[in-house]
Amino acid sequence: MVTSEATIGVTDASSIEVARSDRESALSLGKVLELALMSGPAIFQSIVVLAQVNQPGYNPVRDTISSLVWGTGGWLQTLNFFLIGSLLVAMAHMLRARLAGKITELMGCLSLALMGAGFIVLGIFPARAPASPQSLPAMIHGVTVYCIILLFLAACLFLACSLRDLAQSRAMLLYTVATGILCAVFIIMGIFIMVTHTYWFGILERVLLLNGFIWLVVVAYTALDHQAGGARI
Repeated sequence: MVTSEATIGVTDASSIEVARSDRESALSLGKVLELALMSGPAIFQSIVVLAQVNQPGYNPVRDTISSLVWGTGGWLQTLNFFLIGSLLVAMAHMLRARLAGKITELMGCLSLALMGAGFIVLGIFPARAPASPQSLPAMIHGVTVYCIILLFLAACLFLACSLRDLAQSRAMLLYTVATGILCAVFIIMGIFIMVTHTYWFGILERVLLLNGFIWLVVVAYTALDHQAGGARI
């Protein structure tokens, strides 16, 4: 009888140790993921700059980031789209695990995941090559760009209140709403550019991406800080 009780005690202790080890591994993996999410936008921008350097005659004010795929280092930009797309899908999964699971939260996470899928589509279907006719892949690329922008706006609107609760700060709500409003303003500016044929798409696209990337870094940091405070994985 004593031996049986001792065996049960050892088994319970072993189970607790395994559970603790699994939790520590999950926490470490989550931290690595969130650190990758925080550095992802900076890596994306660095690759863009590197691709620009290898493309003579490229004008970042006029030319879009998508057109970098036709330069000498075009494969880098294609890889770049796959990288940021994968990170966005990972962020959507990470946020879904952090949040309570309300319908608005699920819609916000779905918007982020679809954004990630959209960037992967951009890598698969390149933009139109310079001085070439319109093609089906280029049309898919262009439509996907607009879908990504609208999905980002939707993500901000759906997640604003939940991120406030996650960060335990009203400032996060205001910042997310402001980010969404800026996105809407940039959409209007893009329409104006198309109507007036000024072709400042390059600079507009970069400012739009910067607005979104800064928000993504802040969200990743918020989730990382929340995890450090004892949040669930």
